[in-house]
Amino acid sequence: MNCNTDCTCIEIRCKRCKRLLMKGVVKNVEIKCPKCGYIQMFEETKLIKNSR
Repeated sequence: MNCNTDCTCIEIRCKRCKRLLMKGVVKNVEIKCPKCGYIQMFEETKLIKNSR
């Protein structure tokens, strides 16, 4: 998937420090920010849970 040509790709950023975590289409993922350690869960491109 090339996000430069696919308009459905979105940027996923850390809610705490705003670091870019990934670009793409999300179905279900939990991701930990390597910069500040904030853990976020995304489901179908929506944020559903935050924790540290």
